[in-house]
Amino acid sequence: MRPDDTGGCGACLTDATARVRRDMMAQMHAPYPRSMTVSDSSERCRVLVVDDNEDAALSLAMMLDVMGYDVRTAHDGLEAVRAADEFLPEAALLDIGLPHLSGYDVARHIRGNRGTEVLLVAITGWGTAEDVKRSREAGFDHHFTKPADPERLKTILLEECPPGSASHA
Repeated sequence: MRPDDTGGCGACLTDATARVRRDMMAQMHAPYPRSMTVSDSSERCRVLVVDDNEDAALSLAMMLDVMGYDVRTAHDGLEAVRAADEFLPEAALLDIGLPHLSGYDVARHIRGNRGTEVLLVAITGWGTAEDVKRSREAGFDHHFTKPADPERLKTILLEECPPGSASHA
């Protein structure tokens, strides 16, 4: 940020900041490279972050990238299904209320294709007992109500999907 050029006390984002944000979004949103071999990517556990709020998805993806995960993002249910099928994540952090397909449907798709080898975590604004029950029925391993506790999320990921544990099953 830089001081407001008009002499006011405010601040504004520079073009450079906007470019960095666009570059980060492009990197996190990039499809899994089809030419990459298992040995090329075997060191980093793959995590798919799905949220229709792009800023929330990017923030979480950036935190996970810093932790050492290989991260991709998606912003609707259909895009999440495609990303899961191409990227083959070891963990997926899914919002429930998504356009086109719900997070429940995405979780069922991942479970149907990959069984229990993928850690599924719901991160959603939906937090009633019925919502938690529905997430379990859809195949989620954990259910976080937004705002998710980042330390608890880190603990679960580190225990169940350490950054250097890519399975490539």
